[in-house]
Amino acid sequence: RPAYYWLCNSLNLYCPVQWEYGRLNLYYSVVSKRKILKLIEAGIVNDWDDPRLVTLTALRRRGFPPQAINMFCERIGVTMAQTILDPSALDACVRDYLNDHAPRVMAVLEPIIVTITNWHELYGDKSSVELTVADFPAIPDSKTHSVLLQQELYIENTDFQEVAEKGYRRLTPNQPVGLRYTGLVLEFSDLKKDSDGKISHLFVKAQKVEDTTKPKAFIHWVSNPLQFEARLYDRLFTVKEPESEKNGFLSVINKVCPNTFVSFLLCFSCFCADRSLLSLNKLQIVFICITHFRLRGLYATNFHIIQNSLVIIPGALIEQSVKNAEVYTAYQFERIGFFSVDPDTNSKRMVFNRTVALKADPGKTI
Repeated sequence: RPAYYWLCNSLNLYCPVQWEYGRLNLYYSVVSKRKILKLIEAGIVNDWDDPRLVTLTALRRRGFPPQAINMFCERIGVTMAQTILDPSALDACVRDYLNDHAPRVMAVLEPIIVTITNWHELYGDKSSVELTVADFPAIPDSKTHSVLLQQELYIENTDFQEVAEKGYRRLTPNQPVGLRYTGLVLEFSDLKKDSDGKISHLFVKAQKVEDTTKPKAFIHWVSNPLQFEARLYDRLFTVKEPESEKNGFLSVINKVCPNTFVSFLLCFSCFCADRSLLSLNKLQIVFICITHFRLRGLYATNFHIIQNSLVIIPGALIEQSVKNAEVYTAYQFERIGFFSVDPDTNSKRMVFNRTVALKADPGKTI
């Protein structure tokens, strides 16, 4: 600044008043364009709009509404000193805004199929029952949408335990559970396991809520669903201030690198199980796997494909009401989190990015 004033005074020019403000930084991230470019060139992130970054285009793609970003800036104020904040402060603003503006829908990320064995006793010859669900259940006279209930439905695999943990409140062989919006309580009857010994199918008996004891919990579900790809984002770095690391910020990337060959086989099996790819032959799926495997640090589990701080779930299920949702439309997936439609969505595949998870309730039991 002294050199600037000297030059203006030497040339007899007006010196406008300057106000300098400190740069806002977030923990577990980098905001330098030079460092972000290194992340892109190294294949750690895909581009400038990768939702793990904190560029405006990245925040938009992840589903952060501009109103929430403005709210965040208003809350923290302006300072002349450099500021580093925890990203949870920004997440809180996003939750506050989306809680009032993102309609609720039901989605299942890790589905397990459930068959209601006494369906015909409850609904006769009907193949499905149409239910009306509020977009914002806490708001009286909220807009609504319709969902179908059928004899076969899907629940989260974590909503059933064959051997219940202490304090577990959802479905077990000895404990019924309520089904949201249906007025039904499910009681366990039987189960099937696959060749690996994992539960693949549940058989339950349903009763009207008024005809039985009120259950300890109600769970979400989907029936006649759409398949979609869910992308769950985590912090890109494992330390609060990656730029201060002695070995450089690239040394603290949040990633897992298991055996490459095993990873590829798991990735291949995961894509083979994707119902949207049934029309492809095995060779075509191999090429798809190779394309995805080029992303650094990519591997797969039964339900997930995991990259650097990113979990991809290709076989998630969601209700039909979101079928024609536009890109960047925000929803709250009940009991899961806030999600936004990703630009990768097309007529054959829907993709949702998790914007933020729901706020944890420390007093809530499992």
